Amino acid sequence: MIQSANVRLCPNLLGNLCSDDRAAALVEFAISLPLLIVLVVGIFDFGAAFNLKQQLNNALREGARFGSTQPTNDLTNPNCGGAGGAPCSVAAIMKVVDAY
Repeated sequence: MIQSANVRLCPNLLGNLCSDDRAAALVEFAISLPLLIVLVVGIFDFGAAFNLKQQLNNALREGARFGSTQPTNDLTNPNCGGAGGAPCSVAAIMKVVDAY
């Protein structure tokens, strides 16, 4: 009796799918799969962004550590042959950060 009520409520195009539990599971899977994919892609994307942040922090730390040991007497002489007319100590710091 319950099946006949389900069949009457469903359109004729769907036929027996409304009374079948497999169809309900398929619909639930079709709804939940995109959400799961978005969640997994978000986890990977966040992990990559966090890894890049850590690499930038470490490169900055190495540049600051190396820059603290450099002399400051060449800061007024930009014609040292550094990158873009930068002083030699600044060019050396840029090379350390770039090599990291």
